[in-house]
Amino acid sequence: MAQSHKLMGVAAAVILLPAALAAAGCGGSSTSSTTTGSSTTSSAPGATTPTTTGSSTPVTTTTAPEQTTAPTAAATQTIRVDADPTGNLAFSQKTLTAKAGTIKFVLHNESSLPHNLAITGNGATFGPSETISGGQAADLVATLKPGAYEYYCAVPGHKDAGMHGTLTVT
Repeated sequence: MAQSHKLMGVAAAVILLPAALAAAGCGGSSTSSTTTGSSTTSSAPGATTPTTTGSSTPVTTTTAPEQTTAPTAAATQTIRVDADPTGNLAFSQKTLTAKAGTIKFVLHNESSLPHNLAITGNGATFGPSETISGGQAADLVATLKPGAYEYYCAVPGHKDAGMHGTLTVT
């Protein structure tokens, strides 16, 4: 007789376990009970799935909900511009190209002679950037339309001495 009560308890547990698992999955609870044996369940994104193991420690697996991302704005281009490292009044690049849009120009100046960066053309002028020297860098951000531009150092006398170049924006 004790054997039949034991079997009835096991049968009741087998019948009630799937219902308890389903209720736990729908309720969003992050707790679970552990039984011996194994079971496999699938759940909707964001649901908590109890995982049974042979140990007495409860294990819970959470599936992240699906996320919808909004379209991002076009990324800003970054273009490096180097002042001549030997101290000549020149840029290392004589021509630059970029795609139309927002562009971050990063001026690097390894020389001890101070330089900056400015851009003009297509009816617009940007800069000058901060005047830097001795291994410093300075940023100049410009939103440019397709066309031809000139970039130059705006420190007095530098552009006239040859510190300029051509920027083509497509």
